[in-house]
Amino acid sequence: MRVTRSAGMFGFNGVSSVVLVGKGLVAAKTMVNTALSGALGGVASTAVRLFTHGYIDPLAANNGILSGLVAIVASCAYVQPEMAIVIGAVAGVLYQGSSHIVLRLRVDDVVDAVSVHLTGKPCSVFSPAWHIHKCLI
Repeated sequence: MRVTRSAGMFGFNGVSSVVLVGKGLVAAKTMVNTALSGALGGVASTAVRLFTHGYIDPLAANNGILSGLVAIVASCAYVQPEMAIVIGAVAGVLYQGSSHIVLRLRVDDVVDAVSVHLTGKPCSVFSPAWHIHKCLI
């Protein structure tokens, strides 16, 4: 099911940029940024889990990927790939912190959807203001 969500993000980001802008290069950049952000979200989340708990957790890796994908949605067509890497990594690290807090509060969230969206959405909302490339404004 998580693979379906990831594939859905690629379709959502890429197709919406083609429809809104009408340019294939923007769609290509959108897809690259989506892939980079998701990948680095997973890597950062896995690294934090490895250093804090001493083992690699596949659930943390998958949810880190999803957090990175959620974090890049608002700005995927406007940021440079380097910033997509930063946005994904920040979202992956923040996901781990949020997941720990949600567990400590004993919130019944089996798949950690609260933590994924609690950290990914603010990154998505605020990242365009921080990282939009000057020539795109």
